[in-house]
Amino acid sequence: MNNMKRIFTIIFILLVGVITKGQNPQDTICISFAASGNTHGISTVKVINLDSVIGNTGSVTLYGNNEKLLLVGDSLFTTGIKPLDVTSGLTVYPNPMNERSTLNFIATESGNAGITIFDISGKIIFQQSEYLLQGSHAFTISGVDQGMYLVKVTGKQYCYSAKLVSSSENVGNIKIEHLSFSPAGSYLKETNIIEDTSNKILYYKKGNRLEYKATSTTFGGNKFDKAVLMDVPTTSKTVTFNFVLCQDRDGNNYFTLTIVKPSGKSKIMLYSTSNDTIVWMEQNINVGDTVMGGTILSDTNGGIKKYCYNNDPNNCNIYGGLYPWRELMQFSNYTDTVEGICPSGWHVSSDNDWKTLMNFQNIDTSSFMADTVVGGKMKEIGTIHWNPPNVGATDSLGFTALGGGVWANGSLGNTFYEMGQEGTFYTSSYYNINFVTVYELVNYNTYLYRFPEADINPSHSNSAYSVRCVKNNW
Repeated sequence: MNNMKRIFTIIFILLVGVITKGQNPQDTICISFAASGNTHGISTVKVINLDSVIGNTGSVTLYGNNEKLLLVGDSLFTTGIKPLDVTSGLTVYPNPMNERSTLNFIATESGNAGITIFDISGKIIFQQSEYLLQGSHAFTISGVDQGMYLVKVTGKQYCYSAKLVSSSENVGNIKIEHLSFSPAGSYLKETNIIEDTSNKILYYKKGNRLEYKATSTTFGGNKFDKAVLMDVPTTSKTVTFNFVLCQDRDGNNYFTLTIVKPSGKSKIMLYSTSNDTIVWMEQNINVGDTVMGGTILSDTNGGIKKYCYNNDPNNCNIYGGLYPWRELMQFSNYTDTVEGICPSGWHVSSDNDWKTLMNFQNIDTSSFMADTVVGGKMKEIGTIHWNPPNVGATDSLGFTALGGGVWANGSLGNTFYEMGQEGTFYTSSYYNINFVTVYELVNYNTYLYRFPEADINPSHSNSAYSVRCVKNNW
């Protein structure tokens, strides 16, 4: 018996050593977040690993100014031991467990929840269910025999899992007992802040690309500024969001994307200023009154009008409105900074804005008609808003382009088509005297296309596409 205890103790020490190694400074990066601009601080930061090490995009959400992100390095993956699932808020501490450990997780809604323990073969060894109120819960777990296990917590709208290693010699009946509860009210909404000093864990492999999507309320206001940053962290640091208010005349707020010229790359200055950043909307604009797809818009319609794909307002909420060219320009002639339907201080993206975006990717745009790879960098990952296969989508620029489709008045009649297959964007710029410049992304390759769009006759609308806005004086 003593020999068996000695053997297990050695194994236990080795396991602890491996886990500790995975959390040493050289393997763990600590990211703090700060805010600048017209803001009282950070409300939420959603961190997305665009190159998830387990085959699916991992993400975690931080609340308030005090939470920090811990990026846990490669060494944990060689053991198969992960104390926290990348998509969950479930923690087990201490882990490995001696006599007992504590489970912490958030119930995102009130209702029945089940806690299940599986052994290494997948067999259920313990299960219990109870009614939980919405909020943060802590449970103690004890009586688990030596070995490796999976703990799973399941509610109607949430499902968390975490690995558990037990070195306990006090084996008896397994007990999971409720320890504490902190009500959260509407904390899941963007309009509230959780004051929490705990750390959140995301599994990370060297070279992985992270996207940070942050929200903050403005001084004296109740609307949210939003910001997006892209990062490939190599050391612990503080990431600062410069919140730029982007609110349209209907009161809708938009995430903004600050695109920075990559260090070490030459910038081709044919179509850009000397600045090293561009501030874009990270979402398609959705402003104005909805009209039915059979309506032909003209200069006399009055106000801002938009089409919603298939005449469904929910599609406008997701993909933004579809606008004929003269409508989005609000019947102005072309200049590089036409406000059109954009918020004050912003302008409809011009051909020069798009070319500057390409210049920042070191693409020569002097004769630019298409690039074979940058489209993949601009498309949202996955097939929620793109039809399969959504080839090469990485969203590494943070542009998060969606397949919003098209409205067209042509040989097919006044019709909508290609949602999920193409995302097409008008610019404010003339291609020549009879055409304007359009950019397009598609689901079946990684191209970004630039082409002329015909028929911008002021007497009627021909095609309606998505629109992005750019901050003035970037």
